[in-house]
Amino acid sequence: MTTSLGLKIGSTTCVAVPGTDDGLDAAVVRGPILELAPDASPELVDRPGPYRVGGFTERVGDPVALVTDDGRQYTGEDLYAAAMAALAADAGAWDADAIVLACPNEWQDYTVEALRAAAARQDMPEVTVVPEAIAAVAALAEHKGQLDGVTVVYDLGGSSLDVAVVRTGADPVVIGRPLKSEEISGAQFDHLVLGHVLESVGATDAIDPFDAATMEGLAELRVRCAAAREALSSDTETVVSIDLPGIRTEARLVRSELEDLLRAPLASSMALVIEALQLADIELGAVSTILLTGGGSATPLVSELASSMLRIPVAVNNDPAITTATGAALIAHTAAKAAAAASVAVVPAHASASDEVVPAGAHALTPAPRTVKVEPASMSRGKRTAIVVGVAAAIALLTAGGLSVGTALTDDEGPKPAAAESSVTSSPTASSTAPDGSPAGSSTDTSGGTDSRTPGTVTTGADGRPTTVAPRGGTAAPAPAAPGAPTAPQNGAPAPAPAPGGGAPAPAPAPAPAPAPAPAPAPAPAPAPAPAPAPAPAPNPGGGLLGVPGQVLDGTGAAVGGLLGGIGG
Repeated sequence: MTTSLGLKIGSTTCVAVPGTDDGLDAAVVRGPILELAPDASPELVDRPGPYRVGGFTERVGDPVALVTDDGRQYTGEDLYAAAMAALAADAGAWDADAIVLACPNEWQDYTVEALRAAAARQDMPEVTVVPEAIAAVAALAEHKGQLDGVTVVYDLGGSSLDVAVVRTGADPVVIGRPLKSEEISGAQFDHLVLGHVLESVGATDAIDPFDAATMEGLAELRVRCAAAREALSSDTETVVSIDLPGIRTEARLVRSELEDLLRAPLASSMALVIEALQLADIELGAVSTILLTGGGSATPLVSELASSMLRIPVAVNNDPAITTATGAALIAHTAAKAAAAASVAVVPAHASASDEVVPAGAHALTPAPRTVKVEPASMSRGKRTAIVVGVAAAIALLTAGGLSVGTALTDDEGPKPAAAESSVTSSPTASSTAPDGSPAGSSTDTSGGTDSRTPGTVTTGADGRPTTVAPRGGTAAPAPAAPGAPTAPQNGAPAPAPAPGGGAPAPAPAPAPAPAPAPAPAPAPAPAPAPAPAPAPAPNPGGGLLGVPGQVLDGTGAAVGGLLGGIGG
C-alpha cells in the first residue's frame, strides 16, 4: 500500500492531508505556533505561551535567528521544518512514500534549498516543494478534470492575499509575477470585526489599552471575533462574548453587518487580480477560471464580488482553507502511485527473468551427463586402436629422441670381428648407410688396430650379446643382465617396425588393453642385398645403459594401458 502526504504551513493554520491507495484521508489542522518545551518533541499549538514561538513562516532563509522567551535561538527554516515534522507526525504519515509541501508563491530557489536542508536535519524523508498556486490548481483539476487555459488563484489567507496566474495543462506553471497584499487578509478582517463588536457594546472608550488585564482580554476577544467571522460564512448570525475588565456582555453579529465591513477591502482586492493579469500579459477574457482558496475565501461575499466584478467563472471548495494542502496531497498521491507502478513494473521483469533462467539451468544440467556417456560410445573399435598406436608411436618417438638403440643387420650368421660390431650412438636418428657407403652402425678402425669408440659405449657383439667398450687398453665384457628385465622377442618373432626415417627399429609398444589387438607392424627391409633375420638379442642387462630404456618402456606401457583404460571406461 502506498502512502502520501500533503502539507501547508500557514501563518494562521497548518494543514496536513494524508493519503493511501484508497484516496485521501481527513485533513489534520493545527495552529501556527510551535511549542519547544525542553526535553519534549516540538508541537504545533494555537496560542502563544512559554517555550512557544510563531511568525517563522516569513523568516525562512533569513540569516537572523528568532529568539524564544528563554533565550534560545532558531533560524526560520529550522522552525519551519520542525513544524512540518510535528504536523507529519500528527497525521501519522511521517514515513509517507511521497511528501509534497505547498510553499508561498514568491519563494526563491535559495529559500527552498534552505528549507530542504533544514528538513534533512529533522531526519524527514525527501520533500517535494511546489508553489501554493500549483497545488491549488491540482485540487481544481481533481474536480473539473484536465485544465487547459489560464487560471487565476486568489488565496485569501490569514496574513495576506496572494494572487497568481497559472497556465494550466499537463505541466502547470506560474506566469508573470505573483502579487501579495498584507492589507487584505483574514487578520485585517478580524480587526474590523473586533472594532465593530466593541463599538456595538459601547466599550471603545471604557477600556484601558495599557492595562495588562485589558490587553489579555482583548487578545481573547480577537480570537472570538475570528471565530464569529468564520461562522458567518455559513450562518446568518452569531453571538460574540465579551469579557474585559469592567465589561461582561455579548454582542450579536449578523452576516449583513459583516459584509458591510468587508465589502470595500474585498472590492479593492479585485484590482490586484487585474494587475497580476497585466504582469502575465493575459487579457481578462482569456481567463477560464478564478479559483478561490484560503480561509478568508469562505466568506460568500468574496465569490460574489469576484463573479460580478471580473465576469469570469469562480470556483471555490466547500472548505477553501484546506484546498492548497489537498492539492499538495493529490500531487503526492500521484507521485506515490507512479513510484509504486514503476517498482511493480520492475518486479515482474525480475520474476520473469528468474522463471526463464531457473528452468534453463535445470535443462542445461540434465543433458550434460548424457553428453559424457554418448561420445565414448560412438567411438569405433578401429578408432580406439588407432589412438593406442598413435600414443605408443608418440612415446616411442619421445624415447628415441633422447636415446636411439641401433642393431646392425649383417649378410651372414657367422661371428664378425669387433670392427664389424654395430655401435650405439647418441644421435637421435641414424641413417641406414654411412657417408662412405658402409652400413650404418659399423665402425672402421683407422688408427692401426686401436678401437676408436668411446670407452663405456654399449655395442652388440658378433654373438648377438651386448658388450661394453672398455677403456683404452682394457677389454670389453658383457654386461650382467638386470633382474626382472623384460625378455627380448625370440627368434622367428616378427621384428618391430623401424622408426620413420631411421635405421634403428623403434621399441615395440606395450600391448593395448583394448578388445582388438593392434595390427603387427610390417617387417623391416634389410639394408644389405641379402637380408638375414635379426639375431635374437640377449636379455636386457641390468648394469648397462639399455636397462634404462627398458624401465622407461615398462612405465610407458603402464601409462598407455592406464590411458586406454580411462578411454575405454
